[in-house]
Amino acid sequence: MKYFNKFLNNFEEIIVGLCVISTLFFIFLTVILRYLFNIVLTWPDELSRFLNILMIWVGASIAFRKNSQLKIDLFSHLFPSAKRFGEIVANLISLICCILLLIAAYKAVHNKWVTGEASMVLNIPLWIVTSSVILGTILMIIRLIQNIIFNYTLKEN
Repeated sequence: MKYFNKFLNNFEEIIVGLCVISTLFFIFLTVILRYLFNIVLTWPDELSRFLNILMIWVGASIAFRKNSQLKIDLFSHLFPSAKRFGEIVANLISLICCILLLIAAYKAVHNKWVTGEASMVLNIPLWIVTSSVILGTILMIIRLIQNIIFNYTLKEN
């Protein structure tokens, strides 16, 4: 489990890091070419948009790993003794939402696959771009299961 966690951590961080660096490079390239050489390229904008989508979905998994996703913690402040129970319930609700999202994302990818839709400029099949939702959601489900197990097995101080 330790090696799996390390692999998953590295995988997420490398993907997000490469997306950030690539997006910055492509946007910088577009700006330089447009304003210094009066050359307009459209493909870097589209590619940057696709990389941004991937970065957001994998980044959401990192947020779940660090337990820093958006949440309302009023319950844990009102009832400090039930904090662990509240975390488990919140993670279970998030897990259900992620499973529903995974089903919807699968249907969307399948639809893009069947229709053969492609991006306007790069002509990339849109099922590839939409698959980033599936990747991010699977990573979030793994992180939520880890959080539930951690909170369930956590010893009281």
